[in-house]
Amino acid sequence: MPRRHIVPTDLLTRRDRYPHSVAAFDPRMLGGKVTAMLDLTASAQSGGDWTNWVDTLNSNPVAYNSARRPAVAAAANGVPIATFAGAAPDVGAWPLNSTNNGTTHWSWGFWAKPASVVATGNRGIVHIWGAVGGADVKKILLYQADTALNFLIYSSEAGGRQLSIAGALAANTWVYIRPDWTSSRTGDDRCRVYINGAQASGTYSALGGTFPVTDLRVATGSGLLANGQDGAANGPWSGSLGPVLYSTSSDLTAGEEAALMNYKRPT
Repeated sequence: MPRRHIVPTDLLTRRDRYPHSVAAFDPRMLGGKVTAMLDLTASAQSGGDWTNWVDTLNSNPVAYNSARRPAVAAAANGVPIATFAGAAPDVGAWPLNSTNNGTTHWSWGFWAKPASVVATGNRGIVHIWGAVGGADVKKILLYQADTALNFLIYSSEAGGRQLSIAGALAANTWVYIRPDWTSSRTGDDRCRVYINGAQASGTYSALGGTFPVTDLRVATGSGLLANGQDGAANGPWSGSLGPVLYSTSSDLTAGEEAALMNYKRPT
């Protein structure tokens, strides 16, 4: 009898096993779990600088002031990246909406390569807080302090509570970072950070307040990348980001985490 040909039904699962293959996986395969996706491969540049960072799922790009644009660069494997000069400073403003600004769940995932980890002071990578060109209230701050990565959730303008992960960062070394807030979890576990695809262990501490009782604060305006305001230096961060940044709407499986992390991965 002729050999039977069985069509596999676990295509997504099998593709998750090989996340390095861009051809085998597309974030759109995860459906509504990925609500926004910034992608430098679809973005514009001028004079050696990026002029935007296009959200390929929505008409909502990151905007750059002409005086504060990150430089166009490429990782060793050729994928495009944006290099932010902290001294300038360079800063991106991403308008907040329902696709990137949740209250019951908030998470942005991206690759980052800090320029230095020595005597950096506090340098913000992601800000959703009240500032020039930013949001109207303090909601979230993800910042570097030497080799440590800190994820601060505000419960009020006075402060909040944070998760600190020692030794998460190394100079000129790519690291995949995904801070995550999910209200349906309990206690400190509502606040997590995933490093290179795995939940990182760290220390929780009060920083002028507590975690919100239930959901994150409601913020409007823009989230800021690499500087605390769209203007003069305010804890500017130096390093590279890209080529992709995701916003997600719910928890990810281990396979989904790996697939997103490795899609267009810089090396």
